[in-house]
Amino acid sequence: MPKIWIKDESVSRDFLRKQLVGVLALARDRVPYCIPVHFLYLDERNKIYIHSAKVGKKMDIIVENPKVSFLVYEVEKLVSANNPCDFATRYTSVIVHGHARILENSVEKSEILTELVRKYGSGNTAFPQVMPLQADKVAVIEINIKQISCKRNVDC
Repeated sequence: MPKIWIKDESVSRDFLRKQLVGVLALARDRVPYCIPVHFLYLDERNKIYIHSAKVGKKMDIIVENPKVSFLVYEVEKLVSANNPCDFATRYTSVIVHGHARILENSVEKSEILTELVRKYGSGNTAFPQVMPLQADKVAVIEINIKQISCKRNVDC
């Protein structure tokens, strides 16, 4: 079945918004480093936000090299066949390329973390706001999206 590149960015952005886990790809000294993360995508800002510990390999790499890629995907089904060459996977994927920075402003971090909690709390707005003092205990990574692409391998 055909692999289809989706040119309509609104499809890519809608898919990105609905996903729960993404894969952050970084590189240090030409060695890739990929990690699964929870994230928040804010369409109106064209940015992805990730919470993190303040120290660690991920943070060190971002400081050294802010160029990142970010992947979300969904496997719809596996297709088996009598001929192994005809096996396939039906999927949708979105790949983002951008630049990461670590947010410093406590108020901005608390706003982002509050939205992140609401996303993973199934939109429950009853969660209290994350306070700036709480936000200061973690890092928030902001990815400024430079390029976004979507691909599907679907049944016709």
